[in-house]
Formats: sequence, structure tokens, C-alpha cells
Amino acid sequence: TVKELYAKTLAKEHGSLIREDYWWEYNFIPEKNKKIAIAYDEHHEAVGYIIYSLISYTEFRIHELAYVTAPAFRQLLTFISSHSGSFEEFVSTNIKEPMLLTAFTDARPIQRKSNHYMMGRIVNFLPFIEKLPFHATTEEVSVVLEVKDTFCEWNQGLFELTIQNGVARCEKITSGTPDYSGT
Repeated sequence: TVKELYAKTLAKEHGSLIREDYWWEYNFIPEKNKKIAIAYDEHHEAVGYIIYSLISYTEFRIHELAYVTAPAFRQLLTFISSHSGSFEEFVSTNIKEPMLLTAFTDARPIQRKSNHYMMGRIVNFLPFIEKLPFHATTEEVSVVLEVKDTFCEWNQGLFELTIQNGVARCEKITSGTPDYSGT
């Protein structure tokens, strides 16, 4: 059920990962102390889930939150807030949803922090660099970039990047002297 909901929700987000079966199995071994709550609609269809841990008697940690409908989101918030009297801290490791804060209506101060623990990877350099916003100038700027990528051979090599009026055009070239080089 959680895998199906993940495919409908978080798996469609930019930068999401395809999770193999071993990942799901490894992530939920008993030593990891993770629990799952699933939200159902009036037709008994699963419409959301939360993966969480209860750490000691002080922290309710939210690892993942996904939902397909607004009522499912409210249902999951109700589940989380029902624990507000039992835990001092509520921590989420990867949830960008600012509406999560509405679940906590008591007088405790709420602090929002980001905790980055995963590395981002550019999978395809050429379309990535062309979508970056550049400073708009009237003059055309052109640089040769050398990309060293041992994992994705299509990123390996020289690229000529031309920027005009904030718009980038990039093409792979076979020869030239790089202005900038990196992995």
C-alpha cells in the first residue's frame, strides 16, 4: 500500500528516487523502529501515509509524509497532532510542507529547521544547465566547461555554454580548451 501511494505522490516529485524492493525492506527492519500510519477515505481506499518513529519519550520524528487528497492531509495532521501532549519535539527530516505547522496549536514555540543528509546528483548535465536562471545581460557570454563524470558517461566531456539575456544554450563539443573544469 505504501509503495503504491509513494508511486502516486512523492515518486513524481522532481529529484525523487526509484526505490527498489530491497530499499523498502531495509528501511523497515525492526531495529530502525519505524512505524507507518495510513489514511483511508470514505471508500476504504488508501489516500495517504506517514512514516514516523517515536524516539524515547521526547521526540516524534516524521520521516515521510505523502497524501493524494486534501482530506488525507488533514487526517494525517490530526494523527500527528494527537501526539502533541506526549512528545516534547516533533521533527521532520524531509518534509517541505509548511501546512504541517498548523497541526500544532498549543503555546509551544515552533521552529522549522532543514536537515540535509542526502546528496543531489545532476543526472543529465545539458538540460540541467540550460534550465538554470542566469543574470540577464545584453552581451553574449560563452564559456567552455569540462565535466568529469565517471557514473554518467553522457555527462563526460566538453560543453560550450552560451548565455544571452539570461537564457542559456549548451552543446557538447569534441575539442576545445576548458575555461572551467570539475566533477
